[in-house]
Amino acid sequence: MDILSNYQGYKKMTLILVFDAYKVKGNQGEVGMYHNIHVVYTKEAETADQYIEKTVHRIGHNGNVTVASSDGLEQIIIMGAGAHRLSARDLRTEIEHTNGQIRENYLEKEQKTKSYLLENASGELGDFLKELEEERKKRVKRAKERLKMNYAIILSGGIGTRMQMGDFPKQYLEVEKKPILLYTLEQFQKSSAVEKIVIVAADAWREKIRGWMEEDGITKFLAFADAGDTRQESIHNGLTVCMEDSVSENDGVIIHDGVRPLVSEQLIGDCLAALADHEGCMPVLPMKDTIYQSSDGTKIDHLLERSTLFAGQAPEAFRLHPYAKINREASEEELSLTRGTSEIAYRHGMDVAMIPGDERNFKITTRSDLERFCTIVEGETK
Repeated sequence: MDILSNYQGYKKMTLILVFDAYKVKGNQGEVGMYHNIHVVYTKEAETADQYIEKTVHRIGHNGNVTVASSDGLEQIIIMGAGAHRLSARDLRTEIEHTNGQIRENYLEKEQKTKSYLLENASGELGDFLKELEEERKKRVKRAKERLKMNYAIILSGGIGTRMQMGDFPKQYLEVEKKPILLYTLEQFQKSSAVEKIVIVAADAWREKIRGWMEEDGITKFLAFADAGDTRQESIHNGLTVCMEDSVSENDGVIIHDGVRPLVSEQLIGDCLAALADHEGCMPVLPMKDTIYQSSDGTKIDHLLERSTLFAGQAPEAFRLHPYAKINREASEEELSLTRGTSEIAYRHGMDVAMIPGDERNFKITTRSDLERFCTIVEGETK
C-alpha cells in the first residue's frame, strides 16, 4: 500500500484499493484511509469484483475511471460501464515508471499527510468520495455520543530480547534525542478521541518517564500500572487502573504498544469510532504472501486461503467495562496463554470488528525495524 500511496501522491489522482472480505462471517464492510488512498474491505458475501462493478456503474460514465485487473470477464464488464481497463502487469509497469520519475526529480521525502483525493475529484466521483468520508465522520460522531470517556493503555513494560540489547528496553532508546515511547505518547496526546492515558511500566523507569512527559507537555497522563509477566497480564493491570477511574458504563479503552511510535491520529480515531457499532475493533493488514501450514516445519500440509487471512495490528479498542470484566474473571492460566489483545475478547463472544490497518504503523521488534524508524524520523526532521 505504501507503493500505491507514493504513486497516488505523484500522479495526484483518486485511488481506491479494494480487498475481498466476502468470506469473513458477520463482516459489515469497512472503508478507511491509508495515508492518501481509500481502502475498502468488502462486506460478507460481496466480492471485490462486485464492489468495483457497482462503483464503476455509478461513476464510470461521468469521470475518467480506470480499473486495474487481469480478470478478463471483469475487464469486459467495467468497459461496458464506461471505465478504462489496465492489467496488473501494465499497472506494475506504470508504477515502476513513476518511481523512476520520482527518483529523477529527487522527491525523496514521501508526502505522508497531504491528500489530493477530494481536491481533484468532481461530479459524481467527488460526491461518492465525500459520501465515504461522511460515513467515517458519522461513525466518529456516534462513538463520541455513545462513549463518555476513552482511556489509552500504553504497554511499555517489555525488555525486548530480540533486539539483542541485554536488559535495556527498546522503548526507551533515544532517536533524535527523544525516547521511542515519547513518540508514541505524543500521538495519543494529540488525538481528540482520547481523554486519559495509563502507562504500563516497571517501577525503575517511572521517574524517567514522568520527566520526559513533563518536558514534552504530555498532560493526559492518569497513572502507571504494573507490568505483568505476560502481555495480557499487563493489559489486565492497566484495565484495573482504568476501572478505578471510570464512572460510566459507556467508557472505551484503546490498547497500544509503546514501540509502535508511528501510529496515526486517524487510526486511533477510527478504532474508537468503530465502538459505536461494535464491542471491539482491531486494525488489520491483508496477507501479501502465499501462506502454507506445516505441522512439523519440514513439509507442507496445507495451502491456506490468503483472502481470509489478515495480520493484526495495535491499537485495539474495546468497550471498557465488558472487556475489563472478561479479563478480571479469566484464570491466571488463560491470561498467560492469551497471545493477542483481541483473542480473549472474541473467545468470550465479544463482537470485534476489523478496519484497514496502516503499514507504516509497524512494531519495532528487531534492529532492522529500529533502523527503519530512525531513517523515517531523520527524513521528517530534515
